[in-house]
This record gives sequence, C-alpha cells and structure tokens, in this order.
Amino acid sequence: MAARKSLIWTFRKRYIIFLALGGIAILGIYISFLATRFSVFTTYEPFSGKVFSINASTIESVKIRDGNTGDKVKFTEKEQVHSIITYLNNFRYDFCIPKIPIKTGGWSYKIDIESEDTIASYYFNDSWITVNGFVFYGDKQYFQLFIAELADKRAVHSS
Repeated sequence: MAARKSLIWTFRKRYIIFLALGGIAILGIYISFLATRFSVFTTYEPFSGKVFSINASTIESVKIRDGNTGDKVKFTEKEQVHSIITYLNNFRYDFCIPKIPIKTGGWSYKIDIESEDTIASYYFNDSWITVNGFVFYGDKQYFQLFIAELADKRAVHSS
C-alpha cells in the first residue's frame, strides 16, 4: 500500500512539473512570436528576428534624444530619415524579455518616429531596444554604431 501511494505521488510530481514546463514553453512562444505584433511600425515575421517594418517614405521626421545630456536632434531631410529608418529595419534580435514594471534610473536614448498620423517612441541602448513592453536584444554594439553615425549627422544638422 505504501509503495502504491509513493508511486501515485511520484506521478503527480511529474505531472505538475510537466504542466509548469508547458506553461513556460507557451510563454516563451508568446514572447518570441507575438511580442512585436501589435504596433504601428513593428512587424510579425516568425523566426526572422525582425522587429521593425517601417516604410521610410511615410515618415516625416525622426527625433533622437540623449537621456544622459538631454540633447536632441530632429531629422527631417528625406535622405537622413531614410538612413535612420533603414538602420532600424535592419535590426535583428537574438532574444527578448518582458520589461520589468518597476521604475529604473532613466534611459540612454529615445527615438521618436513621426508620420502623418502617428508618433511612436522607443528607448534604446548599445544592444537593445524597448518595443511594446518588451526589451529586444540584438548584436552587441549595434546601436552604438548607430549613435556614432548620428553624431556625425548631428554635427551637420542639429536643432
């Protein structure tokens, strides 16, 4: 009788563990495939790692703000806007996690993308960007190159 109870308890533990792992797997699938689905400028392409799908011809301006210094630069020239949007569209993420819903010390950079009827804001750092409550991590230093390129453009066009 004791052996039978032990066997039933072992089965229940395995079943609970199986359900917990299944729940974690479903959450992982949600994060990986559906997180970018519900936004104006984001896309849903499974297994591609693509976050943005922005048509540069519909964008009127792009504003970048440095969270450390408060400096901001607004780009309205079509060539510069196209270059920035292309850089965002080329970003591919390796993994993403939900943004922790607690206040933190601030942000490094913010990008505002303005079209005729929409303004979308995203926060980013060297290797990640926050979209729809998720933090997407890509190649290390991806956005650092972006920031360096913007610094060159800032010298020419600042506001």
